[in-house]
Amino acid sequence: MADNDLLKRLLDAGMTLSAATQAKAEEVIRDLVQAGAVRGEQAQASVDELLERSRRASERLREEMDQRLEQLDLATRDDIERGLQRVADTVVTAVRQAMAAGEQAAKKATARKAPAPRTAAKAPGKKLPDKKV
Repeated sequence: MADNDLLKRLLDAGMTLSAATQAKAEEVIRDLVQAGAVRGEQAQASVDELLERSRRASERLREEMDQRLEQLDLATRDDIERGLQRVADTVVTAVRQAMAAGEQAAKKATARKAPAPRTAAKAPGKKLPDKKV
């Protein structure tokens, strides 16, 4: 559970850092210049430094995420595709075997001679006397 919390925090931090575009960095530095915290000539250097810090933090975050995901031992897309292929191969093999068994049974059934149909012997019929009218 703690790992899930850490993973969520890392994702949140990554989203926050990735949102720090150059325009946003310039806006932050412009506000600092206006507030007197940074001199005008230092502004571009401050923007560059802020972006570099953001990039490094993003790289650290990416490395941490990769480590956490590796620890989770999740199946990759390739793992899933290989598994699906094995299942499909097994099903195809089973169907072919069933079809082959059915064909063999059908051949055996037609190979056996069916007994000749018995015909009933006609019983001698009684002749009726001729009627005289």
